[in-house]
Amino acid sequence: MPIRLTSSDQTAGLGFTLQPMTSQIAPVAAETVTGWLGAKSVGIIFDSTQAYTTDAATAMKALFTAAGVTITSYTPIKPGKKSYSSVVAKVARTKPDVIYVDTYYPEGGLIAKEMFNTKVKPQCLADFGAYDNGFIPAAGIKAAQKCPVLGVPAPSDFPGAGSLIATYRKLYKAAPGAWTPYAYDSLNVLAAAASVAGSFEAKGLTAALNGTKRFSGWTGRVAFEASTGNRIPAPITVDLANSRGEFHIDKDWAKFTNFGE
Repeated sequence: MPIRLTSSDQTAGLGFTLQPMTSQIAPVAAETVTGWLGAKSVGIIFDSTQAYTTDAATAMKALFTAAGVTITSYTPIKPGKKSYSSVVAKVARTKPDVIYVDTYYPEGGLIAKEMFNTKVKPQCLADFGAYDNGFIPAAGIKAAQKCPVLGVPAPSDFPGAGSLIATYRKLYKAAPGAWTPYAYDSLNVLAAAASVAGSFEAKGLTAALNGTKRFSGWTGRVAFEASTGNRIPAPITVDLANSRGEFHIDKDWAKFTNFGE
């Protein structure tokens, strides 16, 4: 499979991806917690049934420990529950500065909602797995605005995206989703590589993808690490919901990190 839409490090080397990988996301998340949020202690809630979330939780635990951050709890959950109130209460009782929510968006949204409704003291921060437009309605706008999410720039946050968004709206009568730019660029980078290779034959296509250096699309410049097929560098941001229920780069985080400068 030449193109993969994955972020788990377990898929490294199994084709090429434009999405950030766990090994790229975790250091940004750790710096966000220790630097931007200034946390000295963290409680981790993670989905123990998925490759990405278990990889991410393991990576985050190691990075926090190396940074001298106290792990007050390391709590696995299973997806599909209607409420995670008991989990939130249990982790909050360990008194962390931050609760790091390492789940996909349905569970992440419900956990953010519970933290907001019960007014627990720890700051909520959701992992990359929760970055999806569905996180916001699952949490509710007010709760989502109190729980930043590791993600990527919103479709309209990328420079020069205006004409692409207008075309998308015209064709599909809807706004592009969180991952629309990545699907769009994935298809176009594959087509460009096939044009260089002259076919979709595996050897030639792989060589052409490895040689991608100057491709520029909706998500910016694209190049790949030959040994893994991972994108280098991968754009990773901290995003926050606005009052219209849309994710955008968190302005306070961007200012703190000088993102985009």
